[in-house]
Amino acid sequence: MIYAASGLEEWREALVKTSEAIAYCGMREIRWESEDEIYLLRKRQMNGAHAELFTYCLFVAGKLEDALPDTVNVEYMFPTDTYTRPGIVMRWVQNSRRVVLTLERSGIDYVVTVCQHGPANGASVEWQVPESAGLKETDGMLRKEIGTSRVEEAVAGLVRVLTRASAEA
Repeated sequence: MIYAASGLEEWREALVKTSEAIAYCGMREIRWESEDEIYLLRKRQMNGAHAELFTYCLFVAGKLEDALPDTVNVEYMFPTDTYTRPGIVMRWVQNSRRVVLTLERSGIDYVVTVCQHGPANGASVEWQVPESAGLKETDGMLRKEIGTSRVEEAVAGLVRVLTRASAEA
């Protein structure tokens, strides 16, 4: 009955439809910063393992992993400090290039960051990220904002563009 509830705020709907989110909260604790920034606490504080509500729900649903090639390893990053943002990490190696992306929630959108796009074996490899990836350099990192609708498709499209670029380099 609760699962079928409609007209809920986004955060309530995420909690209602993802029982794993509540189960993650070992002591049933969350940290509410705003309705767009909610953390699931494993224990009682942010200096213990924690997850961000929306990225965690996306991760446990498995739709993102299903949308990506089998060569992409998808994990959730549970920080144990207050300065590292929790989120989904995607890694793969192609043509001796290691690529690492993170997906985090930022306000009402998601942000994908290319954390690493270099040689897997320490060799010098040139690789130009194509403009079609839609990434913008911010603070020395390549990032792209993605809206909340169809996030899986948007991330999968970005991974395809980066995989092609890696193969062609």
